[in-house]
Amino acid sequence: MKYPVAIIFFVILILARISVNGQTKFSQETNFVNHLFEIKEFDEASIYLNSISKKYIHQNDSIQYLLGRSQYLKKEIDLAIPYFEKVNTENHDLWVASQMFSSFCNNYKKNYSNAVSTLENLNTNNELYGQLRFTQLAGSYLLTRQISKYDSIAPLLSQDYLSLQRTNQRLESYSQNLKNLKIKSPALAGIFSAIVPGSGKIYAGKTGEGLSTLFLHTLLGFMAKEALQKDGAQSPRFLIYGSIFSLFYVANIWSSTLSVKIYRNEYYESVHESIMVDLHIPLRTIFGSGK
Repeated sequence: MKYPVAIIFFVILILARISVNGQTKFSQETNFVNHLFEIKEFDEASIYLNSISKKYIHQNDSIQYLLGRSQYLKKEIDLAIPYFEKVNTENHDLWVASQMFSSFCNNYKKNYSNAVSTLENLNTNNELYGQLRFTQLAGSYLLTRQISKYDSIAPLLSQDYLSLQRTNQRLESYSQNLKNLKIKSPALAGIFSAIVPGSGKIYAGKTGEGLSTLFLHTLLGFMAKEALQKDGAQSPRFLIYGSIFSLFYVANIWSSTLSVKIYRNEYYESVHESIMVDLHIPLRTIFGSGK
Protein backbone atom coordinates (compact mmCIF):
# COMPACT_ATOMS: atom_id res chain seq x y z
CA MET A 1 0.00 0.00 0.00
CA LYS A 2 2.91 2.29 0.75
CA TYR A 3 4.36 2.04 -2.76
CA PRO A 4 1.26 3.17 -4.71
CA VAL A 5 0.86 6.12 -2.32
CA ALA A 6 4.52 7.02 -2.73
CA ILE A 7 4.24 6.79 -6.52
CA ILE A 8 1.14 9.01 -6.57
CA PHE A 9 2.86 11.51 -4.29
CA PHE A 10 5.94 11.50 -6.55
CA VAL A 11 3.82 12.07 -9.67
CA ILE A 12 2.02 14.96 -7.98
CA LEU A 13 5.36 16.55 -7.08
CA ILE A 14 6.62 16.19 -10.66
CA LEU A 15 3.44 17.68 -12.11
CA ALA A 16 3.52 20.53 -9.61
CA ARG A 17 7.14 21.26 -10.49
CA ILE A 18 6.34 21.22 -14.20
CA SER A 19 3.43 23.58 -13.58
CA VAL A 20 5.57 25.96 -11.52
CA ASN A 21 8.32 25.88 -14.11
CA GLY A 22 5.75 26.58 -16.82
CA GLN A 23 4.33 29.51 -14.89
CA THR A 24 7.81 30.88 -14.24
CA LYS A 25 8.70 30.57 -17.91
CA PHE A 26 5.49 32.32 -18.99
CA SER A 27 6.10 35.09 -16.46
CA GLN A 28 9.48 35.64 -18.09
CA GLU A 29 7.77 35.81 -21.47
CA THR A 30 5.24 38.41 -20.28
CA ASN A 31 8.00 40.44 -18.63
CA PHE A 32 9.75 40.54 -22.00
CA VAL A 33 6.52 41.63 -23.71
CA ASN A 34 5.99 44.39 -21.14
CA HIS A 35 9.56 45.51 -21.79
CA LEU A 36 8.71 45.77 -25.49
CA PHE A 37 5.69 47.86 -24.51
CA GLU A 38 7.90 50.19 -22.48
CA ILE A 39 10.26 50.81 -25.40
CA LYS A 40 7.26 51.21 -27.76
CA GLU A 41 8.08 48.18 -29.90
CA PHE A 42 4.42 47.26 -30.23
CA ASP A 43 4.62 45.41 -33.55
CA GLU A 44 7.46 43.27 -32.22
CA ALA A 45 5.41 42.52 -29.12
CA SER A 46 2.47 41.34 -31.24
CA ILE A 47 4.72 39.16 -33.39
CA TYR A 48 6.33 37.63 -30.31
CA LEU A 49 2.99 36.96 -28.61
CA ASN A 50 1.63 35.22 -31.71
CA SER A 51 4.81 33.14 -31.92
CA ILE A 52 4.37 31.76 -28.38
CA SER A 53 0.56 31.43 -28.44
CA LYS A 54 0.62 27.73 -29.40
CA LYS A 55 3.26 26.98 -26.79
CA TYR A 56 1.13 28.42 -23.98
CA ILE A 57 -2.36 27.24 -24.88
CA HIS A 58 -3.49 27.38 -21.25
CA GLN A 59 -2.40 31.02 -21.05
CA ASN A 60 -4.57 32.07 -23.99
CA ASP A 61 -6.44 34.72 -21.96
CA SER A 62 -3.21 36.43 -20.98
CA ILE A 63 -1.95 36.35 -24.55
CA GLN A 64 -5.20 37.75 -25.96
CA TYR A 65 -5.16 40.50 -23.34
CA LEU A 66 -1.56 41.43 -24.13
CA LEU A 67 -2.28 41.40 -27.86
CA GLY A 68 -5.15 43.79 -27.16
CA ARG A 69 -2.86 46.01 -25.08
CA SER A 70 -0.31 46.03 -27.89
CA GLN A 71 -2.87 47.32 -30.40
CA TYR A 72 -4.33 49.71 -27.83
CA LEU A 73 -0.94 51.24 -27.05
CA LYS A 74 -0.28 51.56 -30.77
CA LYS A 75 -3.64 53.39 -31.04
CA GLU A 76 -5.02 50.75 -33.38
CA ILE A 77 -8.27 50.80 -31.44
CA ASP A 78 -10.37 48.85 -33.94
CA LEU A 79 -7.85 46.00 -33.82
CA ALA A 80 -7.60 46.05 -30.01
CA ILE A 81 -11.29 45.49 -29.26
CA PRO A 82 -11.58 41.92 -30.68
CA TYR A 83 -8.59 40.74 -28.62
CA PHE A 84 -10.06 42.15 -25.40
CA GLU A 85 -13.41 40.52 -26.14
CA LYS A 86 -11.76 37.09 -26.50
CA VAL A 87 -10.72 37.05 -22.83
CA ASN A 88 -13.15 34.92 -20.82
CA THR A 89 -14.14 34.93 -17.16
CA GLU A 90 -11.78 32.18 -15.95
CA ASN A 91 -9.19 34.73 -14.87
CA HIS A 92 -11.33 37.36 -13.18
CA ASP A 93 -8.73 40.14 -13.06
CA LEU A 94 -7.82 39.72 -16.72
CA TRP A 95 -11.46 39.60 -17.73
CA VAL A 96 -12.30 42.80 -15.81
CA ALA A 97 -9.29 44.59 -17.27
CA SER A 98 -10.25 43.46 -20.77
CA GLN A 99 -13.83 44.59 -20.33
CA MET A 100 -12.68 47.99 -19.08
CA PHE A 101 -10.31 48.48 -22.00
CA SER A 102 -12.90 47.24 -24.48
CA SER A 103 -15.39 49.79 -23.14
CA PHE A 104 -12.80 52.57 -23.28
CA CYS A 105 -11.94 51.68 -26.88
CA ASN A 106 -15.60 51.73 -27.87
CA ASN A 107 -15.99 55.14 -26.28
CA TYR A 108 -12.90 56.31 -28.16
CA LYS A 109 -14.49 55.16 -31.44
CA LYS A 110 -17.79 56.75 -30.33
CA ASN A 111 -19.52 53.38 -30.21
CA TYR A 112 -21.17 54.59 -27.04
CA SER A 113 -23.94 51.99 -26.82
CA ASN A 114 -21.38 49.13 -26.85
CA ALA A 115 -19.27 50.89 -24.21
CA VAL A 116 -22.22 51.49 -21.88
CA SER A 117 -23.59 47.97 -22.36
CA THR A 118 -20.21 46.42 -21.50
CA LEU A 119 -19.92 48.41 -18.29
CA GLU A 120 -23.52 47.94 -17.20
CA ASN A 121 -23.15 44.15 -17.54
CA LEU A 122 -19.77 44.01 -15.79
CA ASN A 123 -19.85 42.33 -12.38
CA THR A 124 -16.99 42.19 -9.90
CA ASN A 125 -16.59 41.68 -6.17
CA ASN A 126 -13.31 43.59 -6.14
CA GLU A 127 -14.01 46.99 -4.53
CA LEU A 128 -11.41 48.93 -6.53
CA TYR A 129 -12.59 47.43 -9.81
CA GLY A 130 -16.17 48.19 -8.81
CA GLN A 131 -15.32 51.84 -8.19
CA LEU A 132 -13.40 51.99 -11.48
CA ARG A 133 -16.51 50.62 -13.20
CA PHE A 134 -18.63 53.43 -11.71
CA THR A 135 -16.11 56.02 -12.89
CA GLN A 136 -15.97 54.62 -16.43
CA LEU A 137 -19.75 54.35 -16.56
CA ALA A 138 -20.21 57.92 -15.31
CA GLY A 139 -17.85 59.15 -18.01
CA SER A 140 -19.73 57.14 -20.64
CA TYR A 141 -23.02 58.75 -19.60
CA LEU A 142 -21.47 62.21 -19.98
CA LEU A 143 -20.09 61.30 -23.40
CA THR A 144 -23.61 60.45 -24.49
CA ARG A 145 -24.94 63.53 -22.65
CA GLN A 146 -27.23 61.40 -20.50
CA ILE A 147 -26.99 63.84 -17.63
CA SER A 148 -29.83 62.28 -15.61
CA LYS A 149 -28.09 58.89 -15.68
CA TYR A 150 -24.83 60.54 -14.64
CA ASP A 151 -26.64 62.20 -11.72
CA SER A 152 -27.99 58.82 -10.63
CA ILE A 153 -24.50 57.29 -10.48
CA ALA A 154 -22.58 60.35 -9.25
CA PRO A 155 -23.26 59.61 -5.53
CA LEU A 156 -21.54 56.23 -6.01
CA LEU A 157 -18.27 57.79 -7.18
CA SER A 158 -15.73 57.27 -4.42
CA GLN A 159 -13.07 59.73 -3.29
CA ASP A 160 -11.31 57.05 -1.23
CA TYR A 161 -9.01 55.89 -4.03
CA LEU A 162 -6.26 58.27 -5.10
CA SER A 163 -6.22 56.72 -8.58
CA LEU A 164 -9.84 57.77 -9.09
CA GLN A 165 -10.10 61.06 -7.21
CA ARG A 166 -8.94 63.42 -9.95
CA THR A 167 -11.05 61.79 -12.65
CA ASN A 168 -14.18 61.77 -10.48
CA GLN A 169 -13.74 65.44 -9.63
CA ARG A 170 -13.26 66.38 -13.26
CA LEU A 171 -16.30 64.36 -14.33
CA GLU A 172 -18.39 66.41 -11.92
CA SER A 173 -16.96 69.58 -13.48
CA TYR A 174 -17.87 68.37 -16.97
CA SER A 175 -21.36 67.56 -15.74
CA GLN A 176 -21.87 71.09 -14.44
CA ASN A 177 -20.53 72.61 -17.66
CA LEU A 178 -22.87 70.50 -19.77
CA LYS A 179 -25.81 71.45 -17.58
CA ASN A 180 -24.96 75.14 -17.90
CA LEU A 181 -24.40 74.98 -21.65
CA LYS A 182 -26.95 77.15 -23.42
CA ILE A 183 -28.09 75.64 -26.69
CA LYS A 184 -28.20 78.55 -29.12
CA SER A 185 -30.54 78.83 -32.09
CA PRO A 186 -29.13 78.75 -35.65
CA ALA A 187 -32.22 80.65 -36.87
CA LEU A 188 -31.69 83.39 -34.32
CA ALA A 189 -28.04 83.69 -35.36
CA GLY A 190 -29.19 84.21 -38.95
CA ILE A 191 -31.68 86.89 -37.94
CA PHE A 192 -29.05 88.76 -35.93
CA SER A 193 -26.66 88.71 -38.88
CA ALA A 194 -29.40 89.96 -41.21
CA ILE A 195 -29.90 92.98 -38.93
CA VAL A 196 -26.23 93.63 -38.11
CA PRO A 197 -23.68 91.65 -40.16
CA GLY A 198 -21.37 89.65 -37.88
CA SER A 199 -23.60 89.83 -34.82
CA GLY A 200 -24.87 86.29 -35.47
CA LYS A 201 -21.33 84.94 -35.24
CA ILE A 202 -20.75 86.87 -32.03
CA TYR A 203 -23.97 85.31 -30.70
CA ALA A 204 -22.65 81.89 -31.77
CA GLY A 205 -19.50 82.42 -29.69
CA LYS A 206 -17.10 83.34 -32.50
CA THR A 207 -16.45 86.94 -31.46
CA GLY A 208 -13.30 87.40 -33.54
CA GLU A 209 -15.01 86.23 -36.74
CA GLY A 210 -18.04 88.37 -35.96
CA LEU A 211 -16.00 91.55 -35.52
CA SER A 212 -13.98 90.93 -38.68
CA THR A 213 -17.21 90.26 -40.61
CA LEU A 214 -18.71 93.50 -39.29
CA PHE A 215 -15.60 95.45 -40.33
CA LEU A 216 -15.61 93.89 -43.84
CA HIS A 217 -19.30 94.63 -44.40
CA THR A 218 -18.90 98.18 -43.13
CA LEU A 219 -16.02 98.75 -45.53
CA LEU A 220 -17.86 97.22 -48.50
CA GLY A 221 -21.02 99.11 -47.63
CA PHE A 222 -19.13 102.41 -47.46
CA MET A 223 -17.45 101.77 -50.82
CA ALA A 224 -20.77 100.83 -52.46
CA LYS A 225 -22.46 103.93 -51.01
CA GLU A 226 -19.63 106.17 -52.22
CA ALA A 227 -19.84 104.65 -55.72
CA LEU A 228 -23.61 105.18 -55.76
CA GLN A 229 -23.33 108.82 -54.71
CA LYS A 230 -20.51 109.71 -57.09
CA ASP A 231 -21.15 107.48 -60.13
CA GLY A 232 -24.84 106.55 -59.94
CA ALA A 233 -26.78 103.30 -59.70
CA GLN A 234 -25.84 102.15 -63.20
CA SER A 235 -22.11 102.70 -62.84
CA PRO A 236 -19.80 99.68 -63.13
CA ARG A 237 -18.09 100.62 -59.87
CA PHE A 238 -21.37 100.62 -57.93
CA LEU A 239 -22.53 97.39 -59.57
CA ILE A 240 -19.26 95.66 -58.61
CA TYR A 241 -19.17 96.90 -55.01
CA GLY A 242 -22.91 96.45 -54.57
CA SER A 243 -22.76 92.88 -55.87
CA ILE A 244 -19.82 92.01 -53.64
CA PHE A 245 -21.59 93.50 -50.60
CA SER A 246 -24.80 91.57 -51.38
CA LEU A 247 -22.90 88.34 -51.90
CA PHE A 248 -21.04 88.69 -48.60
CA TYR A 249 -24.25 89.78 -46.83
CA VAL A 250 -26.17 86.63 -47.85
CA ALA A 251 -23.16 84.39 -47.22
CA ASN A 252 -22.76 85.91 -43.76
CA ILE A 253 -26.35 85.07 -42.82
CA TRP A 254 -25.86 81.47 -43.97
CA SER A 255 -22.49 81.06 -42.27
CA SER A 256 -23.90 82.50 -39.03
CA THR A 257 -26.50 79.76 -38.85
CA LEU A 258 -23.75 77.20 -39.45
CA SER A 259 -21.50 78.83 -36.84
CA VAL A 260 -23.91 77.85 -34.07
CA LYS A 261 -23.82 74.20 -35.14
CA ILE A 262 -20.05 74.27 -35.64
CA TYR A 263 -19.44 75.88 -32.24
CA ARG A 264 -21.70 73.32 -30.55
CA ASN A 265 -19.99 70.40 -32.31
CA GLU A 266 -16.55 71.79 -31.48
CA TYR A 267 -17.55 72.13 -27.83
CA TYR A 268 -18.86 68.55 -27.66
CA GLU A 269 -15.72 67.27 -29.41
CA SER A 270 -13.56 69.13 -26.90
CA VAL A 271 -15.54 67.61 -24.02
CA HIS A 272 -15.20 64.16 -25.62
CA GLU A 273 -11.41 64.45 -25.82
CA SER A 274 -11.10 65.79 -22.27
CA ILE A 275 -13.28 63.04 -20.79
CA MET A 276 -11.38 60.35 -22.71
CA VAL A 277 -8.08 61.64 -21.32
CA ASP A 278 -9.45 61.58 -17.79
CA LEU A 279 -10.96 58.11 -18.18
CA HIS A 280 -7.62 56.82 -19.47
CA ILE A 281 -5.68 57.94 -16.38
CA PRO A 282 -7.16 55.43 -13.86
CA LEU A 283 -7.03 52.63 -16.46
CA ARG A 284 -3.33 53.31 -16.99
CA THR A 285 -2.73 53.55 -13.23
CA ILE A 286 -4.61 50.42 -12.19
CA PHE A 287 -3.85 48.16 -15.17
CA GLY A 288 -0.76 49.93 -16.49
CA SER A 289 1.81 47.18 -16.15
CA GLY A 290 -0.30 44.50 -17.76
CA LYS A 291 -1.20 41.15 -16.27
